[in-house]
Amino acid sequence: MPQIDRPEPPDQGHRTALTAIAFGRFADQDYQEVTFRLTYHDLLDPVPGYPRNASLNMLQATLRHSESGGTRLQSLNVIDIQSLAPRSAFFKPVSWQVRTGLERSDWQPSYLAPFVNAGAGGSWHVGGLDLSALAVFRGEYNETFDENWQVAPGLAMRLGLQRQRWALAVDAEHYRFLNALERNAATLSLNLALAPDHGLRVSARRVLEGEEGDEAYSLQWRYYF
Repeated sequence: MPQIDRPEPPDQGHRTALTAIAFGRFADQDYQEVTFRLTYHDLLDPVPGYPRNASLNMLQATLRHSESGGTRLQSLNVIDIQSLAPRSAFFKPVSWQVRTGLERSDWQPSYLAPFVNAGAGGSWHVGGLDLSALAVFRGEYNETFDENWQVAPGLAMRLGLQRQRWALAVDAEHYRFLNALERNAATLSLNLALAPDHGLRVSARRVLEGEEGDEAYSLQWRYYF
């Protein structure tokens, strides 16, 4: 009989609350961040004890300090859910995601915009990699827009590789608002499990908004408690 892989019991996984400290650079300016997450798990966190290809984050807040902006709330995710179960010949689940909260645009950092993101599509396990493609929708209230309420259809894609002690992912997003503003982002992320409740995350990101474009880099230490 073929051997069935048994998942690790939940008590062997990382704890669900998180605090993290990051050092990064964007648009030739250094910044420092502190992140707090009430619960639970994201797609790059160590997978033992948790379901694969699924994430649930609630009440995650990030404070950022930079020379030009001082110290302020950079983002607040009230809820962030992703379900990216792969399709097969027998099972064809719909992949979906939803996220809502407040966040600052990379190009309009003075304004904290409320938003909601949602999407649905498919995921596949191909050659040891997890591939997802979702049609997405964003609604945003932003006082820097001529018409404050805006909506944007788009596309989100992800290519991930998950191992017991590390995870690697490439994420890409495209949105086009009804006011013709386009936002594009591509992110490469690597997460390393240093101990059951300690991790290190490295990311490189290319962002475009309208005619503006730049790169962001960050190194983050993560502690689960």
